[in-house]
Amino acid sequence: MHERLRFRPAIVIALVLAAVLGATHDASAAERLSLGEVSTSVTRRDVDVPALLRILATEELRAVETSKAPRDARHRGAIVSVALVRMDTESNAKGSASTCVVSVVLRDPARGVLLALLQGRARAEDGSRAANAAERSALQASLRSALSRIPEALGH
Repeated sequence: MHERLRFRPAIVIALVLAAVLGATHDASAAERLSLGEVSTSVTRRDVDVPALLRILATEELRAVETSKAPRDARHRGAIVSVALVRMDTESNAKGSASTCVVSVVLRDPARGVLLALLQGRARAEDGSRAANAAERSALQASLRSALSRIPEALGH
């Protein structure tokens, strides 16, 4: 006739946890910062600089910890725009060195206000003569430098 369904406690617990954590994850995703405009006038023959800038900015933005900012200052849905302002690279017999400067604008689209203007600067050196590794490292470090200041900017 009617078979009685038997639920194992471990399966029930796993389903409940998945539902709770999934809901928590979605709620925190709504509060996350989102990457807006990415711009640069820097060009390289062998590298798509705008695409690299977007990829690295996205990676670094994921690492930003906004939960330390006061709750009323989180600015849910804030937009982060990134510009590569300068990338200077020197190569010689000893290797390559690259200096990067990025500007980051943090804005609240709901209120139309500028929340912060941040700048990151970094220099990276690579023992090889290929400049790409030094440029990528300097770009990533300059982004990390600027984006890591977002929680402090949101707290004021």
